[in-house]
Amino acid sequence: MQYQKHCTKLGQEPCSDEEMQHLESQYAAALSRYGRNFKTQQGWAAEHLKKASPKIEDIFEAVELDHLVPTIAWQAIMFTQIQRACCSS
Repeated sequence: MQYQKHCTKLGQEPCSDEEMQHLESQYAAALSRYGRNFKTQQGWAAEHLKKASPKIEDIFEAVELDHLVPTIAWQAIMFTQIQRACCSS
């Protein structure tokens, strides 16, 4: 859905209706197989972390890499700024 929303701004072609239907059916199958927690962005880790809606910070903490979260957040900000600069010219 995010790709469809932003693809033209990124100079990409949108998915066809058939492709979107296929992706939606795959998504429904994943929810059916893995449960409603899989619906959230980090839901794949919910069972292991014993949290309904884990955040990326929870995952990093579980693997004892939570000290890297500020660095990753900074990199994401820099990437976004670089992407905006490149796409706006």
